[in-house]
Formats: sequence, structure tokens, C-alpha cells
Amino acid sequence: IKRDAVNIWGRNFQLGFYSVVMYLFFRSLEKPRDVDYDEGGAAAIGGGLFRPFFVDWSPLAVVLSGGMACGGLLVALSIKFGDSVLKTLAVSGSILFASVVDHYVLGGPLTGQMCIAGVVTVIAIINY
Repeated sequence: IKRDAVNIWGRNFQLGFYSVVMYLFFRSLEKPRDVDYDEGGAAAIGGGLFRPFFVDWSPLAVVLSGGMACGGLLVALSIKFGDSVLKTLAVSGSILFASVVDHYVLGGPLTGQMCIAGVVTVIAIINY
């Protein structure tokens, strides 16, 4: 990917295009719902492919979707411009962050070995 003729935005568009095709296929398999009326009395279209996009999305879902899209671009940029040591440190830091969030938010395990590995990872990131 570092010496590829297609730039990172073109590659991202290619991957996103296949995702849209798959999404539209699965959306076409949805069963139609009854007609819903909004507060103004306008009828909403039923299910299936022609149902309006994002109709059931909350603001949090929109923020999370945007965050995931930005995260994918950051991964692509790190692959294109980073060296292997930097990528390894980035993965180690993300695993550390996920472990801490898992412990405090979801109640997952946080053993002594994990804490020592976390301290070593933070020191390595700072020293790099």
C-alpha cells in the first residue's frame, strides 16, 4: 500500500463502495413495515430498499458512525506513512486503552501482568 499507484482516498472510496453494495443488498432483504405517520401527518415509506436512510438512527449512532469512519482513515494513514515500530506502538497503546476502558466501564479483568505490560507500553511510547 505504500508504493501503490492508487492514493489513500481512492483506496478508501473503493472499500467504501463495496460496503455500500453489501449494505444495499441486506437492506433490500428487510421486510416492509406498516406506514408510520410523523407529527405533521406525513406518511413515512415502509421498509425495504426504499425506506429513508438513517430513519432509526439516534444522534449517538451518528457520532459513533463518524468516529468509526475517522478511525478507519487514521489506520489507513498510519499504514501508509508510519514505520513498523510506530505501528506496533500504536497497536499496543490501543490494546492498553481498550483494556482500561473494559475494566472501568464493563468490569473486565485487570491483572498485575496487564498493569506491568501497560506501564512498559507507556514507557516505550514516551521513549519513541
